[in-house]
Amino acid sequence: MRWTIADRIYIFIMIVSLIAVVAMGIYLHRGPYRDFLNSKRQLADAHRELEMAKKTKEEQEASLRTQEKLMEYVSKRPSDFDLFSYINRLLKEYQLSEKAKLDNYRARSASPRQPMVQVRLEGVSLRRFVEFLKKIYTDSYLVAVYKVDKLRPNQSGKGIDCDITFVTLK
Repeated sequence: MRWTIADRIYIFIMIVSLIAVVAMGIYLHRGPYRDFLNSKRQLADAHRELEMAKKTKEEQEASLRTQEKLMEYVSKRPSDFDLFSYINRLLKEYQLSEKAKLDNYRARSASPRQPMVQVRLEGVSLRRFVEFLKKIYTDSYLVAVYKVDKLRPNQSGKGIDCDITFVTLK
């Protein structure tokens, strides 16, 4: 069989076209398609970062609102507010002062802007102790329990013994 010039040109064009299609496929797979996949991955990463930034912003705003609320409580207190005197007055008011010992307390990591008072109660009735705590939390002086070291029945069987530390902000 003899191939005419037209057949040869046709076969040549087919081979060149096949080579061009294969080369184009390789080029698209290695170049633009890889770039497309990278940009898709970068877009997903950017979306995750945006979501994290939104969450962080919301947390910071919530923290700021809480701090503003705390500062509002602090600003409503009398300017001469002293935690030690306040706790001592409440102990007298609830007739717990005879069974109480007060000490200023300082934690290692505590700031001077967070005064603390440690109260040791021995043999107090649970009812008076609960009333005392309720008064501390219902007053708007922003006093909180920092820690409770001991809360157990008194050895005599009457009342409870308690070591409790209160904290506030200046």
